Amino acid sequence: MANDIRDTIAQKFLDALNAGIIPWRKPWGGSSARPRNAITQKPYRGVNALYLGLLANIKGYPTGEWLTLNQCKKAGGRVQGSEWKNGTAVVFWKFMKREKMVNGQKVEETFPLCRSFTVFNRAQCEGLPLPKETSYTNNTIETAQRIVDGMPNAPVMNIVQSDSAHYTPSTDTVTLPLLSQFVNAESFYATTFHELAHATGHKSRLNRDGVMAGQGFGSTSYSKEELVAEMTAAFLSAECGILDQVEQNSTAYVQHWAARLNKEPRMIIEAAGAAQKAADYILGTTFQTDDED
Repeated sequence: MANDIRDTIAQKFLDALNAGIIPWRKPWGGSSARPRNAITQKPYRGVNALYLGLLANIKGYPTGEWLTLNQCKKAGGRVQGSEWKNGTAVVFWKFMKREKMVNGQKVEETFPLCRSFTVFNRAQCEGLPLPKETSYTNNTIETAQRIVDGMPNAPVMNIVQSDSAHYTPSTDTVTLPLLSQFVNAESFYATTFHELAHATGHKSRLNRDGVMAGQGFGSTSYSKEELVAEMTAAFLSAECGILDQVEQNSTAYVQHWAARLNKEPRMIIEAAGAAQKAADYILGTTFQTDDED
């Protein structure tokens, strides 16, 4: 069941890419905010955030709020007409513990278990309390700089006159061109977030294979790491309110990912999970799941 849902989610992303849409660059579409739970106001995370945002965009929902059938009933609402047949299955990970024998000794290990639940957009429901007002700040660039300055255990930042941006694991250094070299400040911060995402893969942080294994350009590991960095930059750009101003990539870029992910569709889900952890690390927040009642 969970595998089928993951395949469905992956296919939705592939359909978007094949249609020329970069789902992790502007996933929220016309809805007013990042996808969140209508009752708890807790934002969805990882692939669920991207997936629900993409669906809201495709279906034209005016809101980014979602909730389970049980939550809808408890709030005094109901799913409209036949919309109860059109719920959206999303996934979450439970971390379970079990014992196994190693050299005659009982050892406890933790393993991830993928499960699913079904949610409905607020637009599919009626009788719910009015949505809470969302306020936005105008100091988006200050917010972006605070994210950069607040990253715990940060790499060395080397901002110099340059024609490239890159992360060097051997020296744990992020190298960036000067702010004045970018067409706008939003692009500077999006690029900074991308390189900081790579830095989270260092052995002193999240120790991702795509950063530490050193596999070459074009490898699966390299491609996945680039996708992780792209998605992390999107999450952080959305966090500080600059995602709409970030320049869209070229048609060639979209075609590249469409071709790559058509061959390995589940890379999208794996990369989104890794990107959420990278964003959490940069923000200094604790890992959570989208488990709901």
